[in-house]
Amino acid sequence: MYYNRPELEEERQLLIVTSANNKRQLKEIEDKILYTLSASEGNILENETAIQILDSSKILSDEIAKKQKARNCSILRPNFNIFKSFIKLFCSFSDC
Repeated sequence: MYYNRPELEEERQLLIVTSANNKRQLKEIEDKILYTLSASEGNILENETAIQILDSSKILSDEIAKKQKARNCSILRPNFNIFKSFIKLFCSFSDC
């Protein structure tokens, strides 16, 4: 399908790169949180740096999740239209 529409192949390649970058960022966030938790002494709720890191990590991970969801929807939308066309075609031949 992609070889017939070069713009779709280009978009697919961009999505693969973006997805890999998002996964890398999430891994870095996870590592930062784990390091912060392991390096924290005493009550973590009293450690301002740890709280700031956790807050910023939460915001960044939420943004990445939203981007991934939006990209997944943009991938599925064109395919959905193709499937609707196939269903209409099938129904026209099989008296649905």
